[in-house]
Amino acid sequence: MLFSFSHALVIVTLIASSTLSVNANRCKKMKKIFPGGKKDDKYMVEMMWNDAFVVEEDEDKGYTMWFDKKLDVNPNDAVTQNIFGGKDDFKDVEQCHLQYFHKELATVEEKLSVCKPWRDKKGCCLNKYVKSVNAIKTAYGKKYMWDRCGKLSNKCEKFFVEEACFYECEPAAGLYRKHMDPETHPEWARHEHEIDGEPNEWQMYKMPIKKSYSDAWFEACKDDYFCASGGFFDCAKAYDAVNPVCEDTPSKKPDEKEYTCADLAQKTESLTKRCDKSNVIGACPETCEGKCKCTDSRDARYDIKSKTFSCKDLSKMSSTRRAYHCGETNALVVCNATCEGWCEKKDFKKQ
Repeated sequence: MLFSFSHALVIVTLIASSTLSVNANRCKKMKKIFPGGKKDDKYMVEMMWNDAFVVEEDEDKGYTMWFDKKLDVNPNDAVTQNIFGGKDDFKDVEQCHLQYFHKELATVEEKLSVCKPWRDKKGCCLNKYVKSVNAIKTAYGKKYMWDRCGKLSNKCEKFFVEEACFYECEPAAGLYRKHMDPETHPEWARHEHEIDGEPNEWQMYKMPIKKSYSDAWFEACKDDYFCASGGFFDCAKAYDAVNPVCEDTPSKKPDEKEYTCADLAQKTESLTKRCDKSNVIGACPETCEGKCKCTDSRDARYDIKSKTFSCKDLSKMSSTRRAYHCGETNALVVCNATCEGWCEKKDFKKQ
């Protein structure tokens, strides 16, 4: 899963469908986005995660996203006591306040395949959700994948994996939920929280992270590529702007039918009639709603090994070669529908 990564000329404009072109984001080296590890006086780790974290120079009051799996105790427990003054409420964090894949209570997980520091210690993650790097990377959908500008280097991707494990597993992360009702959780009233907007159960706010860890992350990733805005969630919004959401599997066949969801997507004139059948709409529900189609520009381009290819070129490749291009470059961003299997050569119209 962890591969080395290099780019030739990867600074490209994200291309939308045939009717929409969005200049919302580009790919740049992180040292260009965050000169010296900062952007607009914010450290990379602060900017990238939209104020979920804040860099702390006092190492005793900053959490670490990764620690030695051989330790008998989680060193972040001591940080919590240092920050909150050893108050009884925080001596042993029992509740996992963050949601979607988290447990309700922090309990010992005996098997953790990737997030090993939290193995045999109280944690908020279940191994079935963090069982592999790919499972972690894809858990929240395509728009939240950290390598949309191409494969990251081994040393850089390591930090994104560590941050994901920290978010899913670390009990103290729930102490920094942005939206928390002080009436139901009076202990939070003793800690600075900014409560605004619509409440949610996943967003963190200004959890202090050791500066040494933040600096190490930048050093590992400074020559890798990321969305030029520098914000992980801004990058996701740009993805939404140029890539229609479609969760159907292009190669899936409705029962007793010879055609696939991708074939069905091309049958616009008879789509309604075909989707009247329960087995068809059951297998390809979003295709039947018209969400799944070839939306790429035939002339949108990406680079690999000093050569430039278009989405149309990509559509003509073998499935193995296409998978390689989509996995090793930012073709997944530029030619998303083609990479996903919704475009064949015949699908492209002149634009």
